[in-house]
Amino acid sequence: MANQDFDREIINPLERPLADDINQAQSQIDRGVRDILRALFSTAAGAIQSGFISTGLKTTQSAVPGMSVEIQPGLGFQDNAGDVPTSIGGVVGLDDLSPYKPLPLSAVQSIAVDAAPIAGQNRIDIVEVKADRRAENPSTRDILNVITGIFAPGLVNKTLAFNLLGRNGRVVSPANSTTGIGYKVGVAAPAGTEVAPATSPGYIKVCEIHVVGAVASILNADITDFRTLVGNWAFLTLANTWSMLQTFLAGISVVGAAAAVGVTATGGAGSAAGVLGTGTGAGIGVSGQGGPTSGIGAKGVGGAPNGIGVQGVGTGSGNGVDGSATSALADGVSGRGNGAGAAAGSNAGVHGRGGTTSGAGVIGSGGTPDGNGVLASGSGNGSGVSATGGGTSGTGVSGVGGAPNGDGVIGTGVGTGAGVRGTSAAGSGPGAVFTGNATRGPLSITTMAADPTTPVNGDVWINSTSAELKYKTGGLVYRVAGVNP
Repeated sequence: MANQDFDREIINPLERPLADDINQAQSQIDRGVRDILRALFSTAAGAIQSGFISTGLKTTQSAVPGMSVEIQPGLGFQDNAGDVPTSIGGVVGLDDLSPYKPLPLSAVQSIAVDAAPIAGQNRIDIVEVKADRRAENPSTRDILNVITGIFAPGLVNKTLAFNLLGRNGRVVSPANSTTGIGYKVGVAAPAGTEVAPATSPGYIKVCEIHVVGAVASILNADITDFRTLVGNWAFLTLANTWSMLQTFLAGISVVGAAAAVGVTATGGAGSAAGVLGTGTGAGIGVSGQGGPTSGIGAKGVGGAPNGIGVQGVGTGSGNGVDGSATSALADGVSGRGNGAGAAAGSNAGVHGRGGTTSGAGVIGSGGTPDGNGVLASGSGNGSGVSATGGGTSGTGVSGVGGAPNGDGVIGTGVGTGAGVRGTSAAGSGPGAVFTGNATRGPLSITTMAADPTTPVNGDVWINSTSAELKYKTGGLVYRVAGVNP
């Protein structure tokens, strides 16, 4: 049976082919190509879909913004299983048997937009398209007169066209479009209540144009693209491949087996990073969530001799490394220096284990001009920073203020909590040691104009009004005796 997909019309040697044969051959080739595209552009579930390739027939603001828009050249397809005519215009063999109708636009098509409604009134217009097949390009050809047997000049159409360029028109809702490209004007309504007109039967809506009251130009922000894209993976450009790959990779989750690492990355020689994540805006460069028992969200092991396991650089007011503990005894951020550090604490916002010699568990350098090197806030009765010195003379917390007047360590107590607390373990050194220099004493206490109203045992203060050093013990307040120099 002839005239099926992938059939070919045979013109035999020495045969005088008919016009029907030549038209039929072209029709069958055209049908085969379109039916292949129809299958390729179907959904993953096999559903046939109308749509557009890349920016084909996308509506944008005009090159010089005004009350007009531009439809970009390109290609789309409209599926219409009910439109499969044969012998178009009475020409035998001139068939259009593929239901996948082309929507080609060979150049930019400008569309004039109606004037905006008055201030306080808005309107939504739409642009819609449909396949526009027609026989055109009339030309003079010699036509055989079958009665006289003589060829005589006659005017006949020579092109079965689909191009939409110049095939545009305007209607006002609720009227339906009749041209290949239809601009349908909506109904103005109080701002916030405007609705788009219905799409005309047999058309595909490609965009909505939001016409705000009293505006003088239409911008891209006023245009909503309604096109369905087809063939994205087959027609990728280098520019959007990376963007689509990023979106694809962002959805990948790698889960390691029991006690196994989900993702492992090793930096190259020199100072290359194993994993480098850069957050944008308030985004997080690298986010890791530990497992329910003792899993680590993100773990970094510094290379020998001085490599950093995990390094975070804060920008603006962002934290270089931000860790939030979500369960009891979990550390928000845990850092371990080389060597055997002190025993782990609990409920610590930041927990660092110093090495046996002089390795620091956590090192923080504040950004200019007033950034904090390490900022930690305890929750409930937890400590903001909890540190235990390692080995013999390791320091639990060591803070060096930035030049010229930065504080080495600042602690702020909340409720009955101490701003800074130092505890001496049994058989070891004191809870706190202060060392002065040639120009300053080892300890400076800020003076108070009056005694505190509710001191507790152990409080020490200086009353600047009476010029006295006082302390409370056993429920009583005592003055420290002294002689003025």
